[in-house]
Amino acid sequence: LNLPSIDKSIKSDAHLFIARSALKLKKRDLAKKSYKKVEDIARGERKAEALYYKAMFMNEAGNHKESNQTIQEITKNYSNYRKFSLQSLVLMADNFYRLDDTYQANYILENVVEKTDDFPEVQTEAQKLLQEIKSEAAKTNSSVETEKTDDGN
Repeated sequence: LNLPSIDKSIKSDAHLFIARSALKLKKRDLAKKSYKKVEDIARGERKAEALYYKAMFMNEAGNHKESNQTIQEITKNYSNYRKFSLQSLVLMADNFYRLDDTYQANYILENVVEKTDDFPEVQTEAQKLLQEIKSEAAKTNSSVETEKTDDGN
């Protein structure tokens, strides 16, 4: 992979494979390094994926404002890669929630839930986070309504 004659798309594919494998094996540092390499050389959907994981790693490290800046890059430049764009918005909502801006978090999540019928896993993730935020808010604000589940909880 270090040879200069290797095509950039081959390098980005290889680093993407390494990054995805590292995530599955719970080797976060290797995944971060590999996604950074993808970010540096890739374009299009590969770059959108690398940026999404960059934002996710920032979120996990508590760097919520920086994570949102990366997400803004995704939504501005890679919105045609809808799955990563929508996943990024869910991550942005989580960042806002952790920054104590529940209004923004709720607004983003409600819109994602409404517009993600074609990505049920993203819709489920958004619904779960929205319910978590509303449940937490209901503890201190009786005007917040949470959705009841089938078992009454």
